[in-house]
Amino acid sequence: MHKKIVYPELEAGLLKREIRKKEVSEFLGIVPETLSKKLSGKNSFTLDEAFAIHSKWFSDISIEKLFQKNRGEDNDRDNQTDGM
Repeated sequence: MHKKIVYPELEAGLLKREIRKKEVSEFLGIVPETLSKKLSGKNSFTLDEAFAIHSKWFSDISIEKLFQKNRGEDNDRDNQTDGM
């Protein structure tokens, strides 16, 4: 099954910087399942959560870029190209 990526910059940053999602959820004081729902777009990040993630791990990236949603996420599978 194809995983929907709503926040591509955030997801890529977590992988690149080897930040475990469990660490993020513990830092935010939420359970991992809630973080997964936020990353998948089922729930929203609060402003406090977004600012906390940004200041702790991603202060070198603009918060707007970090939390920019993937446009056309419903059509990703149809529009993807190989080469990643």
